[in-house]
Formats: sequence, C-alpha cells, structure tokens
Amino acid sequence: SRVVHIEMELERDEFLEDVVLGQQWDHRIYAFLNFKKSYIHDFRPDHNDKTFCCPRTWEFMNRLLTVDPDVNQTSGKLFAGTITSGVAFEFITFCQLYTSLPKNEDIISDPMNTALSSDAATRFAITSSLMEKVNDKNFEAITQYVNRMSSEFRVMFFRGMLQRKPNSRSHPLFHQAMLDLSRY
Repeated sequence: SRVVHIEMELERDEFLEDVVLGQQWDHRIYAFLNFKKSYIHDFRPDHNDKTFCCPRTWEFMNRLLTVDPDVNQTSGKLFAGTITSGVAFEFITFCQLYTSLPKNEDIISDPMNTALSSDAATRFAITSSLMEKVNDKNFEAITQYVNRMSSEFRVMFFRGMLQRKPNSRSHPLFHQAMLDLSRY
C-alpha cells in the first residue's frame, strides 16, 4: 500500500529506434539486438544469474564500449557481469564477425560484385557497419551494395542511417531508395 505498481511493456522496435539509434549507441549493439531481439529484455523470475538483459544493462554495455571499444575475450567477465555470461559470449562472438566483413574499399569500388554473406548475423554486422560509414561520396556505392540484400536489411540500413546521419536525406539518390522501400 506504500508504493504504486505499474506494469510496463517494452516495445522492442521502438527501443531500438528511439533509444539505441536515437542516442547514438554503439552500432554493434544495434546490430546484435536486431539479430537477437529477445535479448533486449530477457528477465525470467526463476533465473539464477546475478543479472539479466534489459534496456538498463544494455545502456551499461554501451557505456563500457564508449570507454573501450575493443571487444575481445578479456572483455568477457565485464560483459558477463552486465548482460549474463551466455549473452556476453554471444555478443563477443558476434563482434568478431566485424573482422571478416568485406572491406569498405571493395564495396565502394565494386558494389555489385562484392560478396554478400548468406549468414544473417554477418548481414546484420555489415549493415550496421555501413550505416556508420556512409557519406555523400560513397552513398551511391554503399546503397547499391545494400540494395542487393533483403528488405529487412535495407530497412535497417536506411533507418539507422537517417538516425545517425540525418543530412543523408538530402542526397539525390535517397528519395529513390525510399520509393523502392515504400512497399515494405
């Protein structure tokens, strides 16, 4: 009787767009949480871990990555104490994908022939990486490459790009990309 109980529900897509993108979180968190949306909030009352994944712990992760963006096995214990050991291991493994992504120079010089991975995790990683690297000079090449992907990744790329780089909407090719995506 001394507190007010309010039940709240997390809307995952809104959290990703309004918080993760809106507050310019590390793009690897954005990619990982798009890949594994169930990890945005995975509280179970019967869990035995000292922590669990939730928006607050992901914000802690973002702060950790701001201080030290290098993700490696030594990050494991710190990450495990933030988002549980299992999810931390998956996040570190996911971040290792970034070392094997196609090179930006290859995408920019030959966007129609640079290899596309069939692996979903790798596509999430490359999409988030490209939305960070797109600019006026490479916009056409990067969007040609991204447009070879399925609509899910194209939408993710353009949403992320608009949040991170709102001036991109003035690029002449942006409007055509939006028309192409409008059916989704």
